[in-house]
Amino acid sequence: IASYVHCEQPEKAMALFDKMIYENLKPSSITLVTLLMACASTGSLERGQIIHSYITETEHEMNVSLSTALIDMYAKCGHLEKSRELFDATNQKDAVCWNVMISGYGMHGHVESALELFNQMEESDVKPTGPTFLALLSAITHAGLVEQGKKLLVKMHQY
Repeated sequence: IASYVHCEQPEKAMALFDKMIYENLKPSSITLVTLLMACASTGSLERGQIIHSYITETEHEMNVSLSTALIDMYAKCGHLEKSRELFDATNQKDAVCWNVMISGYGMHGHVESALELFNQMEESDVKPTGPTFLALLSAITHAGLVEQGKKLLVKMHQY
């Protein structure tokens, strides 16, 4: 499955996933994360929702990587409300999880939501990383918020 995804053949990866399920083989979290990444990169919301349903129905153990992959898939497919719902339900968020949600807001033009989430990240125990600032700067630049960009550049030096 990972090879098909790596070779940009998500349809074959999904077909193999379907075959696994048909043969009662339980995919690992890594396999599910890989499939969700393929759905995110191709904008395949429907397939991502099928995988999400499988995770829920089988009570597959959730970990931060799997939660983050779901958040990313929904965000990249433009389903920000579901993405945020999953983000809020994730108990242990690492920097990648925060970055995915901030980036999702930024890529869809929700700059204020991205900045608000960044402020929440700063208040949490998780420190912003390079990708955090990259996502925010990208969103701020596209929105033409020069002053916000300057403030963010100053803040970057604090970390």
